[in-house]
Amino acid sequence: MPMRSIPFKQVCLLGMNDGVYPRTLAPMGFDLMASASRRGDRSRRDDDRYLFLEALLSAQQGLYISYQGFSAQDNSAKVPSVLLAELVDYVRQGFVLAGDETLPDEQSGERLLKHLVVEHPLTPYSRNYFYPEAGSRLFTYAVDWLPAFGLPRGRGAAKFPEWRAPLPPNGARSRGWSWPSCCVSIASPPSISSIAVSRCGSS
Repeated sequence: MPMRSIPFKQVCLLGMNDGVYPRTLAPMGFDLMASASRRGDRSRRDDDRYLFLEALLSAQQGLYISYQGFSAQDNSAKVPSVLLAELVDYVRQGFVLAGDETLPDEQSGERLLKHLVVEHPLTPYSRNYFYPEAGSRLFTYAVDWLPAFGLPRGRGAAKFPEWRAPLPPNGARSRGWSWPSCCVSIASPPSISSIAVSRCGSS
């Protein structure tokens, strides 16, 4: 049910694929509103559209939306929810990246989409996670997959950025961290203002 939007620092919407959201529910046999609707009847799709709007209004610092971009069976392309497609089109038409104000609309829109949308590989052990290309925003915390590349965990951890590398045993103690200071670091993340769209499942 739509309710008054409650502010959150980060809002994450997962699995926003077409046919999944807005929800498509098969009408029941005794549901007369489905066969003979009247003005003022409740619409589930309209409720879902309003819930999506409330989620956007609730995000104070960051908004993360993901959907499955490719099928896991045959790698065919899958389309996002119509609400997500409308949001992306609106952002592309109404905003530009800093420094792109003089570019044509088509070019600035493409650059903005590349900045917003991140395509993730199909599998968590993809090489692109552990050896990303320059400028890639892919990363992983799954050090358990490092032996699959023929590297021991200790050596493979050097491939991670410093702040994403797994901590060694007693690593916090060797760096002079105490438990209260770790709690403060986790409870007070750096302030960001962003929107990100993840397209999952590309080969």
